[in-house]
Amino acid sequence: MTTTINPRNQVSAIAEMARGKWGYIHNALGIIVDEKGRHSACPVCGGKDRFRFDDLEGRGTSFCNQCPEQSRDGLALVRDYYGCDIKEAAQKVADTLNVTNDDHIPNTPFLGSQKEKLVNNFAPEFDLLPDADCNHPYLIKKQLANEGLKQTGDALIVPAYNADGVMAGLQRLFGNGDKPWFKGSQKRGAFLMLGDGGDLGIITEGWGTGRTIYEQTGMTTYVGFDAGNIKNIAPLVAAKHDYVFVASDNDKPGFKALSEAQAAAPHKAVLNLIPMEEGDVPESGGTDWSDIYLSGQPIKEIIEANIEAQISAYQQKNDSVETEIASQDGEPEYPDFDAAIKALKEDNRNEDAFNAAIGFVREANFMNVGYMRHQLKDVTKVDIAEIKAAVRELNTAEEPIPLTHGEMADKYIERFGDVRPIGEYGRLWLYGEQKGIWDDTALPQVGVDVAKLFKTEDRCKREPDYKAIASHSYNTVEEPGFFANAPKGIYTPSGFICVQNGALVKLPPSPEHHARFRLEIEPAFDHEPELLLGVLREAFDTTDVDGQIRQLRMLTGLSLLGLQAQIQRAIFLFGAGGSGKSLYLKILEALVPSEYRASVSPHEMDNDYKVASFAGKLLNLVPEIDKDKPVPSAAFKAITGGDTKSAREPYGKVFTFVPDAGCWFNGNFFLTTKDHSEGFWRRWAIIHFANSKPENERDPTLVDRIIDDELPVILGWAIMGVKDYLDNGLYLSATHYKCLNEWQREGDSVACWLNDDDNDIGNREANKAHQPLKVSHAYTIYHDWCRHNNRKPYSKQQFKAYMANHGHVASLNNGYSCYPSLYDDRPSLRF
Repeated sequence: MTTTINPRNQVSAIAEMARGKWGYIHNALGIIVDEKGRHSACPVCGGKDRFRFDDLEGRGTSFCNQCPEQSRDGLALVRDYYGCDIKEAAQKVADTLNVTNDDHIPNTPFLGSQKEKLVNNFAPEFDLLPDADCNHPYLIKKQLANEGLKQTGDALIVPAYNADGVMAGLQRLFGNGDKPWFKGSQKRGAFLMLGDGGDLGIITEGWGTGRTIYEQTGMTTYVGFDAGNIKNIAPLVAAKHDYVFVASDNDKPGFKALSEAQAAAPHKAVLNLIPMEEGDVPESGGTDWSDIYLSGQPIKEIIEANIEAQISAYQQKNDSVETEIASQDGEPEYPDFDAAIKALKEDNRNEDAFNAAIGFVREANFMNVGYMRHQLKDVTKVDIAEIKAAVRELNTAEEPIPLTHGEMADKYIERFGDVRPIGEYGRLWLYGEQKGIWDDTALPQVGVDVAKLFKTEDRCKREPDYKAIASHSYNTVEEPGFFANAPKGIYTPSGFICVQNGALVKLPPSPEHHARFRLEIEPAFDHEPELLLGVLREAFDTTDVDGQIRQLRMLTGLSLLGLQAQIQRAIFLFGAGGSGKSLYLKILEALVPSEYRASVSPHEMDNDYKVASFAGKLLNLVPEIDKDKPVPSAAFKAITGGDTKSAREPYGKVFTFVPDAGCWFNGNFFLTTKDHSEGFWRRWAIIHFANSKPENERDPTLVDRIIDDELPVILGWAIMGVKDYLDNGLYLSATHYKCLNEWQREGDSVACWLNDDDNDIGNREANKAHQPLKVSHAYTIYHDWCRHNNRKPYSKQQFKAYMANHGHVASLNNGYSCYPSLYDDRPSLRF
């Protein structure tokens, strides 16, 4: 249903549509207000407690004792917060309310409207919010990832779903631990599921505890948001899993939640996973698993041990009951069908005799089964159809107990014998004796293998089963750091070449090397790659040919042996087209198989899915880069600097790793950056291909001839570069530093302007007759220079800061702020 609105009344119409919903609207627009009316910081002017949101008559009214306009309605607060006019503010509100044109405004219920329709509104509003900042104080305090969270202002936003999968509410998480809900949220029976599948499900109180358990164990976890809500979601979790574990806080409400959950699902295994602490159980505020994790204890091992002990105790209890029942059975009362019929003739309601007769019917051969059914019918007056149903029921009852997901995962792992697979980087790694290396298998492929291996199992019939078993297999054999802590090197047909005790050695194959990379090329050390060196000598500046060749050889060897991450530098092949850059990358591609390579641009290093492709790779080769898009420097420095990164493949597991793939980038231009810090510049090693050949002078067969004739020699040449590094340390050529200085100047428009011969300023050191250059005039000249040279100018404050960095500090001269070492040399001022 839509309401037709006269465009001239659009602002007032939108304000009326927003009545009663301003608390939600403000927070959705990033304007943090306390819907309970408590004093807080003003969204417009700041402060600490000068502002109060009173929402009189649902109009979003508020009061600030510092703002010029102390009292205002909800629309005016949006206007003042964004510094726009009232029509633009109304449009922002309209966008939040999903109003799509000026003439029709849908009567869509939002937060604060009819209760039964609220759950339909949270999902679209949640999707509109920005992703959470991974450096939010709450996440840093809890040491957790931001996956699945949104953010508005200082608050993290956590979604909550009901049993129908509808987003029933939103909870805020603040850095100080406050956890208020959005107005209209339905918390009862709501939860957030982390993970999917498996034969056990864990229920926690808060999101922080649930996320900690999920990140550390990978087990499917349900956030119940508080102890009182656990009983409401326990039956749902019990329907999805064989075992339910209540991981509430170690306090009286936590233990009450456990007993209530067990009562809510009486026929399922609802077990205790509350962290145990010495002493009396507190009334409230007890220890949770997040506290255990932050104290430095290995909660993955602790939780797994507790779960194993609880399941074992539960199974022993059930087995003892079954044994007791079996011990009461004694000798069979009815040794054959005739004995059972005789007893039924005496009492046709004798259940034991009937059940015995059904057992004999089930075991009968084809010739006798019909006769026996009719005889049983005649005695008991039970229909043939019901007798057949009883036989089917008996068959079902005596079928073997199906394997759990965990048991299937264990059997899958056992197939590989003594050298078990390893779980790392979100994949399973299997050792191959023939190649001497660990090869990776993606979890979806593990799921395919599982589906084939356990196709007769009832609990391995659907895609979620395959995923759950594959995930459980990974969790069983996961060893973080298995590859990161291994010796660096590479396999060739004759053995494992690596660095050991500061020297190059060759070792026989062994799974203990934890090696992942193998080249099917045996290095040759008896001569040099003359064809390649000829290309490089023509491409490099004649003043530094040997220096650049030495640097390139060293960097190539470090990359091939997996050592490039140790020098914390990316390699940039810089120069014009046709100079040999692409040829060199093709040679690296010929040396290193495609399954060992990634291709992630530096501009994509802030993308978790892209970063995941670094894991388990030897090289990251990027043939072309975007000149105009700035490099996300924080992510780039973290990856090249050896920081631990959190990543995931699409639909895969979240994992952490230290990226160690060697990054090689190819470009005709220097990359654009907003980071001019030393931390950014020292992450590069530049090779300058200075000389380009016209296309008609290039040999199209050259790269193929080098690959066909010189790969073994190139590999040996590169390995000798590693020896040079071990003997003498990292070598960077004079050309590298020259290019780096040029890049720094090019990235700094103030430096480029100061060094330009046509910059309309002069040096007063050579001519004191001129008046010092006024700062305002300097900025005007600089701004005009940027416009003529198609450069984006800095702001005036940034300009002054960069000038100071370059030694030009302003001082007063006749009441004006001036640069004493410069003067205005614009043509219109020359005499």
